[in-house]
Amino acid sequence: MRRSLTVLASSALLLAIGGCSSVVGTWAGRGSSADAPFTFGNVSFVGDRTFTAEASYGGNTRVQTGTWSTQGKDLTLDAAGTVRNYTFKVEGDMLVVTDPTSGRSVTLDRVRN
Repeated sequence: MRRSLTVLASSALLLAIGGCSSVVGTWAGRGSSADAPFTFGNVSFVGDRTFTAEASYGGNTRVQTGTWSTQGKDLTLDAAGTVRNYTFKVEGDMLVVTDPTSGRSVTLDRVRN
């Protein structure tokens, strides 16, 4: 009985993490900052809602860490109090992140280990 409850609880946790956070994983950005106003190099979204990203904005590249959340198609990144809002969609092993202000998108590919 106790083992069944443990398996059930573990399954529920995995479904909760996987179902609400299809961005979980490590992603590699396509293109360069010359191609878009913002780009991501490698980005890791962890199931505990933290992230590490190599990001370029306006020609400046830096590593950022912080927290992330999703609601529907909205992705919010909070790095040390700087909040950035995007829309996103995951199609298989491809993540498309769009800046709603400019309408421009970047595409990232899931990194396989």
